[in-house]
Amino acid sequence: MKGYADVKDYDAVYKNCSIYAVVNRLTDEIISIEYRKNVDVTAKAELLGKLAPAGEVNISFTVENVRKYEFEWPILDEEA
Repeated sequence: MKGYADVKDYDAVYKNCSIYAVVNRLTDEIISIEYRKNVDVTAKAELLGKLAPAGEVNISFTVENVRKYEFEWPILDEEA
């Protein structure tokens, strides 16, 4: 936002973050892992340049970040 706004009072709050794992109970092998991270972001921005007449504005949004990893394990000779 450089040149368009001067951001102040930035705050990020992480909520309801979680890790889910699926495990094969017979082999103790992890099948998948899913990470969920939710961030509520708030800030105040003083608008600049042509936007300056609007003054200071409050900004708020939520970011949801999800990563999922799946695993495949090789079959060992004794399992075949």
